Formats: sequence, structure tokens, C-alpha cells
Amino acid sequence: MDQFPPDRPLLETVMETGRGFSTWTPYALFCGEKLLGNVSLMPLRIWVEGRFQEVMGIASVATDPTCRRMGVARRLMDHCLAITDRQGLAGVLFTSLPRVYEPFGFCAVEQTYRAIAAERLRVAASTPQCAWNESLSGPMLGLLARIYRTECPDYNGKVDRDAAYWEFYRTLLDASPPTELLISFRGGQPSGYARCELESDRILVTELCANPSDENTAEGLLAEIADRASRRSADWVTLALPPDHFVFRFFQNRAILPEREPEGFRRETFMARPAGGHTGVSLAGLQWSLADKF
Repeated sequence: MDQFPPDRPLLETVMETGRGFSTWTPYALFCGEKLLGNVSLMPLRIWVEGRFQEVMGIASVATDPTCRRMGVARRLMDHCLAITDRQGLAGVLFTSLPRVYEPFGFCAVEQTYRAIAAERLRVAASTPQCAWNESLSGPMLGLLARIYRTECPDYNGKVDRDAAYWEFYRTLLDASPPTELLISFRGGQPSGYARCELESDRILVTELCANPSDENTAEGLLAEIADRASRRSADWVTLALPPDHFVFRFFQNRAILPEREPEGFRRETFMARPAGGHTGVSLAGLQWSLADKF
């Protein structure tokens, strides 16, 4: 589990209490008391071409280093794919070793991440009040959930988040120190937010949620992200957002042209396996939300 530090408190809590988080369910293989490996399944509903479609997220395929090349990962994958197939769902995962999953019927789905030089994000002379948060209270979580549900358009790949999922979201945020939420306020109430991760030479924006017509909130969030990048000596801001996200129209109207993310940071490969393991990729072209990276 040391390969996936954010998952450690999740797995330990499930083992201690017998209760999971949202739909996240871990499966572990033991030999006596020794944990040989584990994998997790997480059914999700995502917005695809005008409707919500359920898919199976497959996460954290990990084996003990002393047990590799002994069939542990294959046994775990076979078990989880059998569950996935019985439910008639497509499977999706992220990995740094895509060739390992190709024999199981997974195909890589190209993800396009755009980037902007941090200094170009200072698009507003004055900005609304913003605050960075490494953790969230229950009431604030509910307010952000409302913005996500009622203000943020249904982009392809948008996850249908219920109350249990938002609690899971908060748990992962608390377990991932480089990740913070930037919240914009108007009249003391949140008007939008951005989920950001600090990387070696850039800030990764995995979510930017506001009403598309509320340019003041968007300007404020982007300006604050630019300031944070400057303070952390980060030259770039990477936007891991859907290609039809309103922020790209916002940039176009200001003659700001995002470019392909510069080299230097290796992203994991997003892979999909059609329902039943048939050939072809039913989710080809889908941009998956890194804010919902299971």
C-alpha cells in the first residue's frame, strides 16, 4: 500500500470498521495474516452524450513487492473483472503501466491537458475574496456540492456525486496534502471553487466549478491560482478540464491561447475496457476528471 499513500487510511478504516466509503470497495488477497495485494472497485455514474452512464472504476492494483510475478495481480484483476462483467459495465482505470492491462481488454484513451503560463492568468485588476482550504467542514462541503450540482454544466465525464461520494471526496482531500480547494466568496457565500494540486514546476487544476456566466468568479479564481503559482515558483498552470469547459471560451474571449502541457511531468494513462471485454473502446474520446481519479 505504500505505492498509494492516499489509499492507506481508506483501506485501514474499511478493515477496522467493515464499512466502506461511498461505492469504493476494496478486495484484498491474503496468505494467512500476510496481505499479498489489493484492488478496489468503485461504480460511478458519469455524464456521456446527454445521459448518465454507469461505469466501473478499478483502482489501486497493488501487490507486496515480495509477491510480484506470482499471479497475485492477475487473480485480483480476474476477480474484479468478473464482477464488472456480471454487472454489464465498462471498466476504467489509471495506470503508469498500460501494457500490463492490455491483455485484460483495456485500451488507452488519450487525455489532452492544456496549459497556460502562470503570468498570463492574471486577468483581473480586482478579484473577489478567495480562500485556500486543505480540508472541508461538513456545511462547506454541502455548499460546494450545490454549486457542482446546480451551477456547473453537465460536461462529458462529469461524475454524478451524491452525499456519500462527497464524503469520500473530502476523505481523499484530507489524505492528499499537495491538493487544496480554492473557494471564491460573494456576500459571505461560496460562488465557485477550483481543485488544485501543487506539482514540481506547475499547478494542476483538476476542477473549476462556477456558473459559466459568472466571469467575476472565474477571474478571481484564475488570478489567485496565478498568484499561488508565483509564490511557489511554478511557471505553468495545467488545466485538466473537459475540452468544452466554459473556461476555454473565457480564454478565447481574452485572446489567451492555451497550449499542450509542456513535457516534464509524466501523467498516468487512462484506459477503458468495454462492457464484457469486447474489442473496441466504448468510451473513446472521453476526458476523465482528475478530480474524480478513483
